[in-house]
Amino acid sequence: MTRWTKERLAEHMAYMAVCFPRGSTLPEYKADSGPESKLQAKIQKWAADKGFPVFHDRSRKKNTPGWPDITLCLPKGIVLFLELKSAKGVLRKEQAEIRRQMKYLKHYHFVVKSYKRFQEIIWALTHDIDNL
Repeated sequence: MTRWTKERLAEHMAYMAVCFPRGSTLPEYKADSGPESKLQAKIQKWAADKGFPVFHDRSRKKNTPGWPDITLCLPKGIVLFLELKSAKGVLRKEQAEIRRQMKYLKHYHFVVKSYKRFQEIIWALTHDIDNL
């Protein structure tokens, strides 16, 4: 686990204040029904249809604890880290720590519970990329 210095924490809090101003709320997304694997299959099919590299580590025993389920490479150097969850799924301690570290390092890390949410993320990050 990474220890945060006072300076790093202050920098992170300033970054979060810009991303999520006081009083703002995050949109709620209804989770897809069914298991996480169903959502994963949809996302992997979308990536394959578009010809984008996608990685899912099936060897959980060798995987870094908390590492996101999917790494997806998009045009213009955009790399997404997606933690997939079913309707009742919550982040484990290790997953939350990895998420905090990635956000601090300015990587795109999202918790995704629905295919609609995935599509909105893709659109938001790539709406200016031709023919995505």
